[in-house]
Amino acid sequence: MISRRRVIAGAGSFAVVSASRSATMSETGVSKQGSQSMQIKRSGDQPSQKGPEAWFTGQVRNDPLHTAVAPAHANVASVTFEPGARTAWHIHPLGQTLIVTAGAGRAQTWGGPIEELRPGDVVWFSRARSTGTARAPRRR
Repeated sequence: MISRRRVIAGAGSFAVVSASRSATMSETGVSKQGSQSMQIKRSGDQPSQKGPEAWFTGQVRNDPLHTAVAPAHANVASVTFEPGARTAWHIHPLGQTLIVTAGAGRAQTWGGPIEELRPGDVVWFSRARSTGTARAPRRR
C-alpha cells in the first residue's frame, strides 16, 4: 500500500501555506500583522548542496526550501536524483511526505515491494519505517 512507501527519484517537494488575512511585505521578507508574522524565502536565496555521500549513492542535488521554526517540525527541500542515484536505507521518526515533481523513480520500505513513481504522485512514509528511494533507470 503506497501510504507506507518512501518516495522516488527525480523527485522534488513543494509546500503551500495559506493564511486567512493578507499582510504587507517589508524589505526584509518578513511581514507582521498583530502577533502573527509571515516569512518569505525568495527562490535562489539558499544555495544548492550536493547530497551527502553518507545518505546517497550517485549524483543527488538538495535545494533547501524551508527549515522548520518551532513549534513546527517540517523541513522542506527539493531533491533531484540523476539516473541511477538512490538513498541509503533510513528512517524518519516523525514520518515523511514526498511529492514527485519530475522524472520517474521507485520507492520501497524494508522488505516491501518496489513501487514505481511518476510526476504528481504523493507518498507518505509512516514514522520509524526503514525506506529507500531511487531514480528509475533510463528506458532505452
